[in-house]
Amino acid sequence: MKIRELNYIVVIIENGFNLSKASDKIHISQPALSKSIKTIEQENDISIFERAKGRLVGLTNAGEILYSYAKKILGLYDDLIKDIREESEVMRGSIEIGIPPLVNSVVFPEVLPELFRSNSNIYFKITELGSQELKKEFLVEEVPIAILLEPTDFHNGSIEEVNIANAEMAAFMSQNNPLATKTILTWKDFENTSISMFTDSFMIYHQVKNKLDQQNLKYKVGFQSSTWDLLLSSTKYSNLITILPTSVSQVAIMDNLQMVPIKKPLYWRVNICRKKKSYYNKIEDYVFKYLVNYFNEHNLT
Repeated sequence: MKIRELNYIVVIIENGFNLSKASDKIHISQPALSKSIKTIEQENDISIFERAKGRLVGLTNAGEILYSYAKKILGLYDDLIKDIREESEVMRGSIEIGIPPLVNSVVFPEVLPELFRSNSNIYFKITELGSQELKKEFLVEEVPIAILLEPTDFHNGSIEEVNIANAEMAAFMSQNNPLATKTILTWKDFENTSISMFTDSFMIYHQVKNKLDQQNLKYKVGFQSSTWDLLLSSTKYSNLITILPTSVSQVAIMDNLQMVPIKKPLYWRVNICRKKKSYYNKIEDYVFKYLVNYFNEHNLT
């Protein structure tokens, strides 16, 4: 279970099993909270709450045990965050973080400003490169913390990597594209299409190209760019199609654009990586743990 999920359970209990009050406390809608609780129970194959006439009225035996542990875990987590923040207050120095541009736009728009604001004594350098180029920089230790896309192909156990975000990939195209009327695409639908793609320094380029080639499809690379917003723009008034994570739709201006899911899609999996060491620079260790804790709390998977 995620920290966020444990917090939901504790808040519900401590508000007398009243979902309305609990949802106000944690700033989500009551239906979303109710759905989250059902998902937690289903995914873990347990019943946490006693129910009567569709309402939560108490805890099961398993719920009592979970509540006891959840209180301890949340207390430890609060202590961890407090200790990390106190440590950051006395730290001075610099750190470089490598992030692919698309990941920076979709995954990091909130956490980086928060990290910068709460650590004014640390100088942050953000290096934006495609995942393939960034991996090379990371392996020669030019960048101590790198955000990379799977598959990273680190097999020798020398790299610590933590998954922080996942999304399916979908097709983006003009609303006037003939394929825009479909509710879902198959890979065969890309036969004889023109594709807008990242340059080959980006992992998504290799994922998409390999998939299309594996399907023995005839297609044309009609446009290439190193920026995701140009890929989208290239499709607005043409028959070009680009394939990007669905989460792009949350940050892009979608005027005249249509996102269409793909059956058996490719997946966009984002990991934070650092080399395993017996000793870490204090700032490097702090920033890595800060980001991991942030994404554990703000589940993007």
